[in-house]
Amino acid sequence: MDENGHATRLRHDVKTLVVDGVAIAHGVVEITRAPKEKDAIITVEGVPADAPVRDALTSLLKLGLGGASDDDIFGTSAAQAVGAHWPIHAERAREDLREDSGVDASNVTGDVWLAGTMRAADLDCLDLHAKLSLDGLSLPSLPADEVLEGGHADAEMSTLLPIDERRDRVVDRTSMIMSMRMRVQQPKGGPVAVTVTLSRSHEGHFSPE
Repeated sequence: MDENGHATRLRHDVKTLVVDGVAIAHGVVEITRAPKEKDAIITVEGVPADAPVRDALTSLLKLGLGGASDDDIFGTSAAQAVGAHWPIHAERAREDLREDSGVDASNVTGDVWLAGTMRAADLDCLDLHAKLSLDGLSLPSLPADEVLEGGHADAEMSTLLPIDERRDRVVDRTSMIMSMRMRVQQPKGGPVAVTVTLSRSHEGHFSPE
């Protein structure tokens, strides 16, 4: 980890990486993060990842070392009891989303809670959960006049975080559903309004090197 608490190297045992219903990779994926996302090193079974795999992983994982840490967005400076809830740092979450992916949101809200403690990977862990709601989403790849309504996204996250602060997280799970109403030009005929829905999920299990 670097001085800001960001993991610099990640190793994922990927059962299957699927994009648009097509399996594009499986096996051991190793990532070495860099200050700039484009400079991150990604290998699959020791071989540099090709463009489709890199694009897919970029959409799922944070490859750069910059931006806010998870503690900056989801953390709290006050001690919390099991069952306690607290709000996310919404503006930091919005800034991190914009800097990391180019996606902006007019409003970000979220709730974090300590569900309990449990044993995982022979470690005593905190079981943390969060829900986020993002409204007025805009995507950098879409012309403004093609978006009829700002997109909306709901995300859920959970992590098992060892009580021993010298250890990184043990399990990470995220899921997100995003919808956006936009104008699409038909091959024959004029434009039509459609609602596009995107979903993604990720589960990571971490072990010390």
